[in-house]
Amino acid sequence: MNESINIPKGVDNGVNLRVAKKGHAGVGAPAGDLIIHVKVKPHGYFKREGSDIQTELFITLSQAVLGAEVPIKTLYGDVRMKVSPGTQHDERKKISNYGIQKLPPNHHQKGNHYVSFKIVIPKVLNASQQKAMLEYAKVEDKVDNLGS
Repeated sequence: MNESINIPKGVDNGVNLRVAKKGHAGVGAPAGDLIIHVKVKPHGYFKREGSDIQTELFITLSQAVLGAEVPIKTLYGDVRMKVSPGTQHDERKKISNYGIQKLPPNHHQKGNHYVSFKIVIPKVLNASQQKAMLEYAKVEDKVDNLGS
C-alpha cells in the first residue's frame, strides 16, 4: 500500500518525523507509530547551513572593479544583485529572507541567502586587453607587502 507523507518545509538532515498509527501492527495489537528519519540530498548549486543558503557567483575583473548588476539564482527564482565597485574575491553579500523556511515556532520566517563573489582572472589576454591592462598598470596604486 502506497501512502503519501507530508514533509514540512524547512526539514533538514537528521529530523525524525512521526506518523501516528502507520507503523508495524502486531497480532491483535494496534499499529504503532512510523518514524521517518529524514536525509536531505545535497544540491550542486545551493549549499544549506541551517535555514541559510550559500552560493557562489563568478564575476569578471571589470565587474569587480567597476561594479555591475548581475542575475543570481535563488530558491525563489532569479533576482538582480548589485555588485559594488571594488568588490573583493570571497566577499559575501546577503539577500535577506531568501533562505529556507524555518520550522515551528518560527515557521513564518525564512533564513537568508549569502552570495560569495568569485573573481575570474583571465589566463590569456587578447591584444586589446593586454594593452588596456598595461595602461592601467601605469596608473594603479601599488601594494606595499612589506608593511613599511
